[in-house]
Amino acid sequence: MPEVGVVNSSPSPQAGGSFPVVGIGASAGGLEAIGELLAALPEPTGMAFLVVQHLAPAHHSLLSEILSKKTSMPVAEVRDGMSIAPDHVYIIPPNTLLSLAADVLHLEPRAEGPQPSMPVDVLFHSLAEQRGHNAIGVVLSGSGSDGARGVQAIKEAGGITLAQDEASASFSGMPKSAAGTGCVDFVLNPREMGETLARIGKHPYLNTGTTAKAGEDAFTRAFRLLRESSSVDFTHYKRGTIERRLGRRMALHHLDDLTAYVDLLQDDPSELQALAQDLLIGVTSFFRDPAGLEALEQTVFPALMEGRSPKDALRIWVPGCASGEEVYSIAIGLLEFLGGRGIALPIQIFGSDVSETAIERARAGIYLGSIEADVSPERLRRFFVKLDDHYQIAKSIREVCVFAKHDATRDPPFSRLDLVSCCNLLIYLNQALQRQTLSLFHYALKPHGFLMLGPSESVGQSEDLFEPIDKRRRIYLRKAGSREPAFEPDRAAPAGRHDAARVAAVPALLEAERLQREADRVLLARYAPACIVIDEELNVLQFRGRTAAYLEHAPGAASLNLRKLAPPAILIALGPAMQEARRTGAPVRTGSLRLETQDGTRAVRLQVNPFQLPDAGLRGYLVAFEEEGGEKPHSFWGAFFERVTKVRAGAAQSAGPVSDELARLERELKATREYLHAATEEHEAYKEELKSAHEELLSSNEELQSTNEELVTAKEELQSANEELVTTNDELRIRNRDLVALNEALEEARDYAEAIVETGRAPLLVLDGSLHVMKANRAFYEGFKTRPEETEGRFIYELGERQWDIPKLRELLQEILPQNSRFEGYEMRHDFPGMGEKVMILNARRLGGGKRRAEMILLGIEDITERTRAEALELADARKDEFLAMLAHELRNPLAPIRLAIDTMRRIGTDNATVKFGQDVIDRQTAHITRLVDDLLDAARITQGKITLRKEPVALAEIIEQALEVSRPFLSEGGEHRLVVVPPSAPIYVDGDAVRLAQVVANLLHNAAKFTPAGGKITLSSESAGKDALLRVSDDGAGIRPELLPHVFDRFVQGDSSPARRHGGMGIGLTLARRIVELHGGSIEAKSEGEGRGSELIVRLPRLEQAPARPPAAAPRSAAGTSASRRVLIVDDNADAAAMLQTVLQMQGHEVRCAFDGAAGLKLAQQFAPHLVLLDIAMLGMDGYHVIRRLREQAGASPPVIAALTGYGRDTEWERMKQAGFERHLVKPVDPRALAALIESLGSQG
Repeated sequence: MPEVGVVNSSPSPQAGGSFPVVGIGASAGGLEAIGELLAALPEPTGMAFLVVQHLAPAHHSLLSEILSKKTSMPVAEVRDGMSIAPDHVYIIPPNTLLSLAADVLHLEPRAEGPQPSMPVDVLFHSLAEQRGHNAIGVVLSGSGSDGARGVQAIKEAGGITLAQDEASASFSGMPKSAAGTGCVDFVLNPREMGETLARIGKHPYLNTGTTAKAGEDAFTRAFRLLRESSSVDFTHYKRGTIERRLGRRMALHHLDDLTAYVDLLQDDPSELQALAQDLLIGVTSFFRDPAGLEALEQTVFPALMEGRSPKDALRIWVPGCASGEEVYSIAIGLLEFLGGRGIALPIQIFGSDVSETAIERARAGIYLGSIEADVSPERLRRFFVKLDDHYQIAKSIREVCVFAKHDATRDPPFSRLDLVSCCNLLIYLNQALQRQTLSLFHYALKPHGFLMLGPSESVGQSEDLFEPIDKRRRIYLRKAGSREPAFEPDRAAPAGRHDAARVAAVPALLEAERLQREADRVLLARYAPACIVIDEELNVLQFRGRTAAYLEHAPGAASLNLRKLAPPAILIALGPAMQEARRTGAPVRTGSLRLETQDGTRAVRLQVNPFQLPDAGLRGYLVAFEEEGGEKPHSFWGAFFERVTKVRAGAAQSAGPVSDELARLERELKATREYLHAATEEHEAYKEELKSAHEELLSSNEELQSTNEELVTAKEELQSANEELVTTNDELRIRNRDLVALNEALEEARDYAEAIVETGRAPLLVLDGSLHVMKANRAFYEGFKTRPEETEGRFIYELGERQWDIPKLRELLQEILPQNSRFEGYEMRHDFPGMGEKVMILNARRLGGGKRRAEMILLGIEDITERTRAEALELADARKDEFLAMLAHELRNPLAPIRLAIDTMRRIGTDNATVKFGQDVIDRQTAHITRLVDDLLDAARITQGKITLRKEPVALAEIIEQALEVSRPFLSEGGEHRLVVVPPSAPIYVDGDAVRLAQVVANLLHNAAKFTPAGGKITLSSESAGKDALLRVSDDGAGIRPELLPHVFDRFVQGDSSPARRHGGMGIGLTLARRIVELHGGSIEAKSEGEGRGSELIVRLPRLEQAPARPPAAAPRSAAGTSASRRVLIVDDNADAAAMLQTVLQMQGHEVRCAFDGAAGLKLAQQFAPHLVLLDIAMLGMDGYHVIRRLREQAGASPPVIAALTGYGRDTEWERMKQAGFERHLVKPVDPRALAALIESLGSQG
């Protein structure tokens, strides 16, 4: 397009393959964006996707595997020579550059060097060149400016470009640089990009590259809107280019109808401006044509410098300069040329463009860092200034370059120019506008000025204005000529009106020099003879005066050659005159010529004046037409009758004129003969040349015919081979499809296996045959606190601090591959720094190899450290339980006879106060010891969760009564306490274990009594609080210190733990209370205002909303039932305990026998036939379980009631007793009341 530079020549309308190709470029933070974009694409899209991610050169890429999880399209890493297909994703391998040629992908290694690699630009440029309008470029997250130059190339080729928005990009450098070029169509997040690509991919533009057919009216409206908006008339631009650009814009807006799009242009000024920018193609680059610049330095610049005055400014014009890269490139090349030769002279380089935005960017001279790919480091250092990630042209360069808004096709040009560089501008204009523009260039150049065009351009029909100097590089020299450029009146204004101060050389129509030329023209037209200027080939270069009387255009194609304009008389006389003038270098006048015209016969002489332009080396002739005598022309017959009259008037007088006339006619005849002779000779020469050419053509035709026959044969052979290849290709395609499916299955299996390995909790190592670590899973790295770089590739026995260097382990591993063996359950213990001792179970086996993989060893590691510790703790806990049970049993055995002895002594009675005091002391301490043992066992059971609650609806009053009954002895220790019991206003019921809850209240009362001095007050109250039942135990005793209050329910915590403490206990009573309350779904808290100010403990339990139905009252027992005598057999290896129990029962009127071992008990049972057997469990020799089994066998149908006597208070022991056949059990020391209740329950058994 005019007014802009472009990277390549005009893209061909046929550019692009059969389906669109999307190039995706990304760097840091781009992986997530690529995944989101692919996930948002529908299926199918009909497009191929090429992904270029900046990858570490030496690191294996997992990009294919990762992205394959984001899309159902096949994802493959590119191999050199791979063909592309729609709905496939292709990933660049590390350390390579990816490009596309036809439908084949090519890889090449990245160049080593200080300059950063630009793989995205490489891909985008190849897409622009190969796919044209079917190229789509996407720039995602990344730092730097890779991709910015590439989107310019895609935009110029008619493709579509997208960039990620800054809000969604982790790193905005790349998408921001791309958007800064002004060549990005959409700025979106990755998800929106996927939706947009799916929409654009269905538009017809991507198949045809042009817009839909429409009437001329639509184009006319579009041109009018563009002209009114941008002041640029696109009417005479090439229609193909216009249609492609319109089609591209319609695809962006998803419109298929051109009329609808023109309506959009009329309603949306921003779209009108965007279309104008698309048509102007504002894309260029530095040193885009190195060969052209080299030609300037070798040919043009030396010619311009030859004989030049140091004061004569060198003036260059670059029309369509876009953002100024070409202007600055020429300036740099010129300064390098002049500097290398020590030449100093004024320089003026003008850059023009119709886009004000482009001109502003050119004036600033600031460009992206990606120009490093186009500009050498030496030039960057000399002519640029680094600004962060941009470069700015040095001030010394900017000062010689002047930029102005200007339309090179219509505005008056710059004047007195030495060089016009117009690369890739004319290709966008039709022939008429090209000719007009070239005429403007011709007018602007000095006589010896040069014109440089782009690789795809030529002067075309303007060969009369420019002479080729270097056809290959499109360099031309201005010819002498007189064509005046045409300017449109409404646009004929000086160029650079915004830069009047700097653009002093802009031409004006009223310059003094042109005024002088105009005056000369008027004077010559009035007084000088009619004349023409011709060259050696008889081409008319200029007409002066009125030449219509002598020259006339012949029918047919228009021509300015004198052979088609002049009558034969002039041509006959002109040839010899030109030869004479050329030979002598002086003017030559011909004889009188008679020309027959519509107005009559004219007598004319020709004066041929040769001239030459020394500086241009051009030769020409000025041919003047001189009429003889100034007579008015007569008609032929008028002249004839006038001549006859004169002859008749006097024969003598007429003899002289007749002789003159005959002489003139003879001269004309002689000249005609000479002209005809020359023409005949020339004709013969042409005839010989044509004959020779005809013979050569016949020979060439025979050769071509032979060649054609060979080509036909070759074509048939190729067709046959092609059919074979098609068949083979079909087979290969099917095989390839099967292989692709198999490969995908293998990849899925591999991914599945790796996922299992990575997510497994057991550490795994893969070793090669020499015991190098090939791979380890995440569990290994996390479990042993190491990293891959410290593990992979090293010997297993070198890992860490050689913790794995165990001879036995090495021996086992080395035997696996040679012997195809395996091992399991190898236990390893070792101290690991920072982790302590680890206990591990190692298992190893062989992993089969193949053609591409050697055999390996899989080593599985099971860390059983925690399990081993848990087993040790469990064993220690079991031993503790056994110890506590044994301790309780051993403590209860001596307590049993003591308890029974006290009860016996009280039954006998005594009046001795000292004896009574001793009995009370023994009774209290026995009860205290018993309570300590019970608490100790209960604490162990509750901590292990082995306690079982027997819940049922129960009234709080009953719980309080049971607790008071148990606690009264403790409340009287050390003196009487004032106990205040506040009953609830209404009955309160809870769902709980009455025995355990009574134990809680008793513990709280016991704790209060222990820390309240004699005479102190203890208050026990209960109440309802919403859905809860509250129990409060408060006292005015010692209180609780603030620092102790948060820990009062912790196990073994006591207010005074010194050896001299006043209060006994083990500090587990409150711990038991809290755990029992929590098992009931309640809570307990302690309050105290400090030491010496008493305390309060509050129990909160879930309350039953309704009172439970009362069970029927038990029938009163008869007096006979309670006083009946029973036969009781006691079997216990503790003689004292058995004897005291016998004494108590005999005092109650029962018949009692004792046996002190199992065998004696069995024998006595046969003789005695007891109603009740009290059988000790833990006896030496035959224990209680053995005895009860034998008793059941020998008792037959009428067995006695058998109750167990045991010092073990665990629930598990009672369950075992019931399974063994015990119906009751009594825990030592036996409570006389419990013993009486047991005998009473026997009823009336006789």
